[in-house]
Amino acid sequence: MGGVAVSPWAFAVQVRCDSGATVRARGRGERRADDIASASKQFTAACVLMLAHEGKLSLDDDIRKHVPELALESEVTIGQCLNLAPWFGFLADGRVLGTRLRDALLERGVLADGTVLSYAHGIFHWKVGELDAFGHTGGMHGYVSNLLYLPGPDLGVAVLTNQSALDPVGLSRRLALELTGQREDSENVARGRAPAPVVGHWYEEATDTPITVAEAGEGRVAIVQQEAEFAPGADGRWYGVGEARTTWLAVEDGTLIVGSTPRDEPPMIFTPCRAPGEDRAPDGAWLSDEYDVLAVLKDGRFTMGLTLELDTEPAPAGAWRAGPFTLRVEPGGDLTISGEGFRRMRFTAQPEGTTPVGIPPGLVQMINSKGCLRRVWGWAVRRRGRLRGA
Repeated sequence: MGGVAVSPWAFAVQVRCDSGATVRARGRGERRADDIASASKQFTAACVLMLAHEGKLSLDDDIRKHVPELALESEVTIGQCLNLAPWFGFLADGRVLGTRLRDALLERGVLADGTVLSYAHGIFHWKVGELDAFGHTGGMHGYVSNLLYLPGPDLGVAVLTNQSALDPVGLSRRLALELTGQREDSENVARGRAPAPVVGHWYEEATDTPITVAEAGEGRVAIVQQEAEFAPGADGRWYGVGEARTTWLAVEDGTLIVGSTPRDEPPMIFTPCRAPGEDRAPDGAWLSDEYDVLAVLKDGRFTMGLTLELDTEPAPAGAWRAGPFTLRVEPGGDLTISGEGFRRMRFTAQPEGTTPVGIPPGLVQMINSKGCLRRVWGWAVRRRGRLRGA
């Protein structure tokens, strides 16, 4: 069985369901096969429904009748396999695959310092109002899905979207709130009842994150760097509005607590810190021994690698900010960079006069024997007249 479609990139796409999840695309002089992963489910389901229509199988058949090698603890029909029913049942009580596997799947990760994470083995633990929930999200070329299970009310919600403009995670969560009668935390917003003030400069040491909270008008405050606004809540917290609706702020014992409503994990704890300075980021060059990437600060401009170039500005807690990154010159002269997903990536200070030299000789483009474009990235710097590169 095959089908043809045209993508926004002007590819002619032929899907073959009899030989696995494969797409063969023709366009711009290329002939190639790509793995379409979970997007193959709809084609597989269509093939199964055609077989059922022809009377060659029934959706009520036990799947083991046709795939006897499956080691299942209970009966699962073909129809259930197509509509996610076994998966919801597995998350509920371990049916089909057993409770031991279910419990292992839901076991949360733990960091070396004892911090318990929201993420388990492919499963993410959430909160829907006051109810526990867990599930997972997936996506493939514009198709994005989210599956959410709430063990308390024994409720499962699955959302599949076919365009990236939609948010299946938010949709599934709002559906779960509506079906369970729970309240969105942002509904706690009550104008005119201001909780403890949070305006000031704050620093979170664990992630090397400095932030500034300022007044935003109409009784609201805002995290300046993120352009996220918060309105006063009736319970003593500040609640995010708009895209920040799942985030809340509170002041406890002189610290700023930043929490996330859906994520069942410890909040971030910020302590007061000094305001941004007036000095420009110092000029210099630093090299990452781990990634072999050169970072340069020159006249307040930050460049890293071949393409990243950002303006810098002073940040709280003795740091500088370059776009989404926090830059800090350590006492020994090394540069550390922090951002989303990493903390204090270290770059070693280089001798004065170290500069990048044009396009690195390691940047090449080659057409291999199969006609596929391949890029090899490298770097080159000049150290006191000596060229080093890859």
